[in-house]
Amino acid sequence: MTDIQLMPHQEDGVVFLGERDVALLHWDQGTGKTYAAVRACDRAQLLNEEEGMPPLPILVICPAVARRNWRREFLKAQTRDRQIIVMEKGRTPIASSGVVIVSYDLAHRPEVWAELMKRDYDALILDEVQYIKNPKALRTQAVFGRRRHYPEGLISKAYQCWALSGTPAPNHIGELFPWLKATRPEAVPAGYNQFIRMYCRVEETPWGPKVVGNNKDQVRRLMNNIGDDVSRIHKADVLPDLPPIRFSPVEVSGDQTAAQVRDLEDQYRADLEQLLENIQGRAPEPAAHLTTLRRITEMAKIGDLLSTLSAELTDHAIEKVVVFANFIDSIDAIAAGLTEYGTAVVHGAIMPKNRQLAIDRFQNDPECRVFVGQTIAAGTAITLHADGACQDVVMVSADWVPGNNAQAIARVHRIGQPGSVTARFLHLANSIDEVVIDTLMKKTANLCSAFQEERKHHAA
Repeated sequence: MTDIQLMPHQEDGVVFLGERDVALLHWDQGTGKTYAAVRACDRAQLLNEEEGMPPLPILVICPAVARRNWRREFLKAQTRDRQIIVMEKGRTPIASSGVVIVSYDLAHRPEVWAELMKRDYDALILDEVQYIKNPKALRTQAVFGRRRHYPEGLISKAYQCWALSGTPAPNHIGELFPWLKATRPEAVPAGYNQFIRMYCRVEETPWGPKVVGNNKDQVRRLMNNIGDDVSRIHKADVLPDLPPIRFSPVEVSGDQTAAQVRDLEDQYRADLEQLLENIQGRAPEPAAHLTTLRRITEMAKIGDLLSTLSAELTDHAIEKVVVFANFIDSIDAIAAGLTEYGTAVVHGAIMPKNRQLAIDRFQNDPECRVFVGQTIAAGTAITLHADGACQDVVMVSADWVPGNNAQAIARVHRIGQPGSVTARFLHLANSIDEVVIDTLMKKTANLCSAFQEERKHHAA
């Protein structure tokens, strides 16, 4: 059913999860938490069947932008044939088995929460558990329970609960309190204020205590106390297991322009089929009138891109990121949407002197965390890995020449890069864009592989 081969640390993660009713995979971004969780679900349900118990559903709660990719990852990695339901509206029916994927924001709607509470689950997966770090937030209460709004939490309906995150407490250990309170109540004080006064450095204000840092000695004791339930993996720990570049397709739902994209795809279907054959070397390049379709398709992905990167940058799941797009209006929109993280921009309309200033700023200034470049203008002859601080590339819409994409990714994957690089290719759900991007990604991966020598990190 699947040809996905897990890395050794992922195999260990499957066993780790399967042996615990409650667990936290605190693995750095890009180390493969999702596949480990999927296979742990397989293992749990197999063991249940061996004991004569029928399979129950798996419930995955995640950020909205990640729902479709969880479905994709289950389809790729699972060893069992399950129905997979992605809840995008409150009235989506839920089967008595299979996988149910819902966002945190949808799960706390009363009608959705009530529907989810009607059944038990073999496992509850809380992806990016830092999304439920605020005890007062409705999304947190829906999962962990609170008497006034949610007498019971969804966690009460699952036999196993696994939390996943590269940054479960991005600012201070108090952000882990809701999860600890629900899963290890004996390890923490009864209330949030007592918890932060014990484990954090706080300043008293007229509005209550304000957390200004961690009490390191107390936090160390706490983590030792709960250590059996926490698997911690740093990227550097498993770097020999990781490929130099990992290519990941990312499905996005698109904004209100997505319908216009699909109308244009129907209009230009013959040209798009010619494009696919051109990428594979079997036909000439299609006509230039597809430019309008390309621009609108690219713009349709930007809302989801901004949601994803804002969360990752805020939580320091990634320190720096390089984003490539094809059109200047898209590049400007991305830079504007991420300006609070410090952006450097390079496209064809920027003077050479200012281009170099932008490159130097991204390379050397830790406050400049986002580089947004035009694939052709910023895709060759420069270095963008910031001495290893940047290991992530996002292709908003790949160039139709696979070699140009490979050259762009090589700006981050080149001499001086000590880590493994992740290259994400965005594609619009339920559109021909998905097929085009998948084809381009595979061709780009083949070219990048040809550039590598004995797994060393260097430029093409």
